[in-house]
Amino acid sequence: APRWDGSSALYAAQIAMKQLKARKIILCGAPLDSEAGHIAIPGAWGDPERYRAGVVAALPEIGDKIRSMGGWTAETLGQPTRDWLNG
Repeated sequence: APRWDGSSALYAAQIAMKQLKARKIILCGAPLDSEAGHIAIPGAWGDPERYRAGVVAALPEIGDKIRSMGGWTAETLGQPTRDWLNG
């Protein structure tokens, strides 16, 4: 399968799903929000749209397997809930 081009966090999630057979994955520290900044770039981050497009493109494969703790990724993928974790 081609590499999901949504961020290093999304790529790690893809590896967890495909290679490690993880059934549920929670992204932390990957909000993809400009105001949240970037781990390696001080200040506001000017290019989240490029990475957001990768997340959107991967949605059919992600299904309900990946959730996020905050930011745009949480709005798009949903946050983990007790029911989701136990389901």
